[in-house]
Amino acid sequence: MNNSSEDRAVRVMSFMAKAGLSFLPAGGIWSELFTLLVGDPASKRRDEFMADVLLRLKQLEESGHIRLEDVAGNEEVSAILLQAGSIAQRSAGHEKLKALKDAAIRGTCNPSERTAAMVTLNVLDRLTDVHIYILRGMEQFGSRVGLERINAHFDAYYFGQTSPQAIAPQHERRLTPMAGRLHPNSETFRFVWQDLVSLGLLEEEVVQSFFPGGTPAGRELMACTTTFGRSILKGLLAEA
Repeated sequence: MNNSSEDRAVRVMSFMAKAGLSFLPAGGIWSELFTLLVGDPASKRRDEFMADVLLRLKQLEESGHIRLEDVAGNEEVSAILLQAGSIAQRSAGHEKLKALKDAAIRGTCNPSERTAAMVTLNVLDRLTDVHIYILRGMEQFGSRVGLERINAHFDAYYFGQTSPQAIAPQHERRLTPMAGRLHPNSETFRFVWQDLVSLGLLEEEVVQSFFPGGTPAGRELMACTTTFGRSILKGLLAEA
């Protein structure tokens, strides 16, 4: 354990000892607990995120891609960076933080992408690891597919197998942290799926299918990743 971890452990133990003493004001105890368990990690996460963004912007300036004095004081840039930092403060996933950084940097460097960057940040604020897992899984197809194939695809991941549906199996390792915990028939999966559709990241369409010869075979739900969904994934796949 490093010095920082030891110091934090001492602070937590000190709090626990004081919390057991009934004469301490309740408000002070809960305030200290919030600082130890929520405030410190969140502030550290925000500060590290902003430091990473500013370091990357400095590197881009040194390579001639941007002049920081040109964006200093720009209200749109300020709003983008403040929004990204605020979301980072209440987000824990490494991939989500990476996508936030990508959106913030693109919005800062490219005036034509600032509106899109703010929209992207607002969408990323809604995303969880489950959203990202399903979105990445759907991108494995590369085109519109039917519900039966989608269920078989995620069912294979759930049972720790390589999906026969995947067109890019080399990327399947990115799905494994969530794969064994979320069955495609679960209520959580269905809820998040609909959320992705409502956010415009997945697109559904009911189409008429036919038997060979042209005889109608019934209607089938088809789905795919949207262009906006792929742009979100681009940020998730960006280099840290």
